[in-house]
Formats: sequence, structure tokens, C-alpha cells
Amino acid sequence: MKILVTGANGQVGRELVELGLQQGDDIIAADRSQLDISCQQSVNDFCRRHQPEAIMNAAAFTAVDLAEAEPEKAFAVNAQGVKYLAAAACDLNIPILHISTDYVFDGQADRPYSEQDTPNPINIYGQSKLQGEVFLHNSGARYLILRTSWVFGRYGHNFVKTMLRLASERDELSVIDDQVGCPTAATDIARALLTALPALHHNPALAGIYHYAGRSAVSWFELASAAITFAQEKNIICNKPTLKAILSEQYPVAAIRPVNSRLDSGKFKRVFGMPGSDWRLALQAIVSGA
Repeated sequence: MKILVTGANGQVGRELVELGLQQGDDIIAADRSQLDISCQQSVNDFCRRHQPEAIMNAAAFTAVDLAEAEPEKAFAVNAQGVKYLAAAACDLNIPILHISTDYVFDGQADRPYSEQDTPNPINIYGQSKLQGEVFLHNSGARYLILRTSWVFGRYGHNFVKTMLRLASERDELSVIDDQVGCPTAATDIARALLTALPALHHNPALAGIYHYAGRSAVSWFELASAAITFAQEKNIICNKPTLKAILSEQYPVAAIRPVNSRLDSGKFKRVFGMPGSDWRLALQAIVSGA
């Protein structure tokens, strides 16, 4: 299948390109220099020129704290960009798969969030992503929204890579321990999207919102501990720094984060047969290759 992958240089985008090519798809890999999704004319011209059979949108403004200072940029990409891609998908009569986030929720639930829960974002990033979902839902396109959380992988900037770098430089690290989520490997997100696409292509009734995240929940502190322990076992870092668990209020940032970012991936498994991300296995592989 001829698939347009936006955000092709990002964490998930690069995995989509690699996995798609491996399984024999014709991948049109577009980064921001080739396709600015916040520009409607750019989207229309690109899609008309390349005539994709499906769109996978991995492009996003993901700088959560910066979004508080630059909300117009966040909404331009995360909301308007999705609107333009959805319109292009409608024009071509092709499916569009879009990555969204756990940050559309306020984090106040005492259980993992399901697709039936009502979004209530508490920061600009979450608000912009939710608006993108609304635009896509109202577009008339054949769509799949995949909400995920705490993404990490081989490429780009992410929490795991930051912790490994800091662990090699410092004797002590303070890490937030009162926010809980389900870490998700970027390669597993890519595999989930590529698994869902053929089904959605043949059965429009499968369109809608799905959650896909790690199988087990941990805090940022526990994720950092796991990453650093694996790195020490593989002799990637010589000395294991002391990890200090702190509260969110002790690490002030511009954007408030949800306390509970857990997502229930049961619906995705039931419909597409793929279980949630085995993030611990993926973490070991990524740490080993660091």
C-alpha cells in the first residue's frame, strides 16, 4: 500500500517508515521540510502530487511546556494540521490514522482511561491534541485515532534517553514519583498502526478512537530506575547514580501534567488482536543499543 507518513523524522515516524518498508509498503516519508501540515495549500499540493492510499499522521508539536508559551504554534500543528490532512483524506477517499495522547485527560480518574471516558485536558498541548481529534471526527474521513502515552524509542528526544545521559553525568538524580503512566515503545506504536491499517481499509466500521499503551503502569521514577538498572547490567554506565523520588510540586514546569496517564488498551487488542506494548522488553533492547 502507498502510505504517506507525516512527521517521518520523529520517534514514531521513523519507526513507521522502517517497518512499512520492511513489510513491502510504498512509503512516502515526509518531514516538516517537505510537508508543513499546518499549511493547507502545502497539504493539498503534496497529497495531489503523491496520491497516497493512506495517511499516517505522526507529525505533532510535542513540546509540552513550550506549548504554554506558544499556543498558536501548538494548535497550528496539532489541530489545524490534522484538519487539513483529514480534508485531504476525504478528497482522496482514503483512510487516515492519527496519533493522539493520554494528555487529553485530566488525570483525576483512579483507574486506566478507556475510550469511553470524557476528555478534559489540563494543559495547552492536551487541548490542542483534543481539538485535532474533534476536527478529525467531524471531517467525514475514514479515521483511526490512536491515543498513546509516555513514548520512548531509539530516535528523537525522550525521557529514557535523557535519563541514561544524565545517569552517566551525575551522581544523583531527582525524578518525579507521583505521576503514573504506561510507557509505550515507539516501535510498538508503529506496529500497531500498521496492523490496524489493512483492517480499517477494508472495514470502515472499525473507524474511531483506540487506546494503545504499555501493558503495565509505573511512575517516572520507576521508569528511570528500570532504564538505569538495565544500563548498569549491560555496562553502559559504570556507576549507578542515586535516584531520589520527588513530588511534582518539587519540579516546577510550565505545563501541569496529569497525575494518572494510564490507558486501557483492551479495545485495541480485542479488535486488532495486538496486546499492549511490552515496554520492559523494548526498554532492554533500546538500552542495549544506546
